[in-house]
Amino acid sequence: MPTASTLQEVAREHIKINAKGKGGNTKFTCNHCKREFTGSQTRQLAHLTGTSGSGVAACQHIDGDLRKAIKTEVDRLERVKSGSQASSSHINFSVAEQRPAKRIRQPTIAESLADKKALDTVVAEFFYAHGVPLHLVRSPLFKKMCEAISNSNVTYKGPAYNAMRTDLLDAVKCHVEKDNASWSDHGKNVTGFVLGSDRWTDAQSRPLMNLMLVTPRGTKFVRALDISGNEESAEYIADKMSEVIDEVGPEHITAVIMESASNNVSANEILEERALFKSRSKLFLLKPGDTSCHSAYIAVRRLLRCQNAVRSTVARKEWDEWAAKRDYREEAKVYPECLAIETHIENCTLPEDVRLDVFVIFHKRWNNMHSPLHSVAYMLEPQVQGTDFGAAVRKDFRDGVRRMVETSDEYKAVLSQHAKFTNKEGIYGDEDIMSLTQDDSEHSILTYQFWAEYGQSAL
Repeated sequence: MPTASTLQEVAREHIKINAKGKGGNTKFTCNHCKREFTGSQTRQLAHLTGTSGSGVAACQHIDGDLRKAIKTEVDRLERVKSGSQASSSHINFSVAEQRPAKRIRQPTIAESLADKKALDTVVAEFFYAHGVPLHLVRSPLFKKMCEAISNSNVTYKGPAYNAMRTDLLDAVKCHVEKDNASWSDHGKNVTGFVLGSDRWTDAQSRPLMNLMLVTPRGTKFVRALDISGNEESAEYIADKMSEVIDEVGPEHITAVIMESASNNVSANEILEERALFKSRSKLFLLKPGDTSCHSAYIAVRRLLRCQNAVRSTVARKEWDEWAAKRDYREEAKVYPECLAIETHIENCTLPEDVRLDVFVIFHKRWNNMHSPLHSVAYMLEPQVQGTDFGAAVRKDFRDGVRRMVETSDEYKAVLSQHAKFTNKEGIYGDEDIMSLTQDDSEHSILTYQFWAEYGQSAL
């Protein structure tokens, strides 16, 4: 930047005056960030130098060297203006003040690449001089650090030694603990954990095994074990993984993933009995013998005694709590919405190819999950009494009833009773009785209680 004789010349080199106002205020546009401001020459210079307290934001497109050169020139001219520059022998001028700086221009691609190579060389020198493992350049934290420094508006010189061993250590520890607590809570309360292991050999040829916990939010390293002398011991591997399962809680482990080696397969079988089932039952499941028919009977009897433990191993306790209530009225509200999805897809405004893909996905899931029993439960729900269910639902209802009754007379009796229920005939037209099935009724009863009490009344 050439030496200017006035502060106005410094400002005009980097800004464009759009319109002059009263009292020395003007509308101006910065040549670097292209933003428009209103103010006097003081605000113009404050925008360029980044000086705070003038009510104007600092320009984010001026690099550190140019900003320093502008500020140096402004300081020199202000000293000249105030008469403080009586003799240059009493002032310690910087190199930028002693020699006129060159005009700052946009660097070329070749120059930018050269600058990056120079910075890369400095970083590489640090890695080589201190024996830092080279694979750390692939670390997300290394990239995060470089981006933070690059995007910073300050001249960064790095943290002090004492800060690294005290305040910064505490700050990072708190951040890691908070992030780990959030990750752990999400795994325990929402998704559960998958326990995984991975075996490898270090530089000293020692067999090691990593244990990790995995959730949709990421993977957490738990510990690495030196399994020298125990590589083939399924019992040893199961013991070590059981320690992690006990720490986390067996109820929070949804799966265990290991390599397919024979010792791992055996260790997995041990874990199934020890961790995922034994914690829920004092009895073990029995396997039927190959020749004795009595053993099959004994195995089934043991399965019945352990059924609660088996259920809690593969299903969440919330499911058992919901099923125990036997209140399926909410499903009656959801079912018609599921039936209407096909119509919604046909009338939606999605692109044709996307709409067809959604249509195929819906039908695959509907065919896999839908059962005539769903239609039976839907049409027996008092809250939807008198609804036009449609031909498909009515057919499913008839098919479901036919599967549940043994004789033709029973089948006809059920259809006859349901017709009376649908048309609100007899007891099913009594508003006081039907109000018992409403959610907001003080004396509300469940669907199965309604049919147990009034199901025989129409026969």
